[in-house]
Amino acid sequence: MGKEITVEQEFEIVCFQQTPKLEKFSDPIPVWIKENKILLLEFQEFARKCNTAIGLAANQVARKGKRLLHRFFVRRLGRQPEDPFEMVIDPVVVEKYGTPQTELEGCLCWPHQTIQVQRYLKISVSYWTIDGNHIESKVLDRFDAQIFQHEMDHLDGIEEKFVNVNVQLRRTGEKVGRNDPCPCGSKVKYKKCCGALS
Repeated sequence: MGKEITVEQEFEIVCFQQTPKLEKFSDPIPVWIKENKILLLEFQEFARKCNTAIGLAANQVARKGKRLLHRFFVRRLGRQPEDPFEMVIDPVVVEKYGTPQTELEGCLCWPHQTIQVQRYLKISVSYWTIDGNHIESKVLDRFDAQIFQHEMDHLDGIEEKFVNVNVQLRRTGEKVGRNDPCPCGSKVKYKKCCGALS
C-alpha cells in the first residue's frame, strides 16, 4: 500500500468573476507530471475533501496564498461522494457533437450563484493522466461531458454568466422532444440516448 496523502490547510478555493486563462504547457508534459506528482496528488485529495465537488480546476485554487496556474483539473467519476476523482492534465476538446444545449450549473467559486452555459451533450477529448499516460479521443457524454466542459471553461478563462434561478430561461434552440433525434448527433431518439435517465 502507498503512503496516504495528507493535505495541510494550504489549499483554498478562490472566488472571482473570471478565472485567468491558462496557456498550454511549455515543458514536456510527462516530465512536468513526474516533477509535480506530489502537488497533483495533494490537489486531488483536496478536491476529494470538498464533499460537494464534482470537478475542480487548478486556477480555482490557491496554495499557500498563490494561485495555481497549471493547466489541469480533477473530475469525479460518478455522482456519489465516494466515487473517485480522475486527474486531467493539459486537456483538449477534440470534437463536439450535435448542437449545444442551455444548462444551469453551480460552481465551488460561487456557492450561492447559478450560472447559465451552453453545453454539448457529447464530446471527444484528449488529456494526460497522473500516471503519465496520454488518453486520445475519448468520448464523453451527458454528465461526464458537462463536467469536462465546465472545468475547461475555467482553464480557458471564460467569464461566467450568472442568472436568477427564479427567472424563466429562454431556450436557445428548438425544444428537443422525446422522439426527436438526439442533439448529440447520434442516430437514435433523444429518449434512448442523452434523454434517458442515468
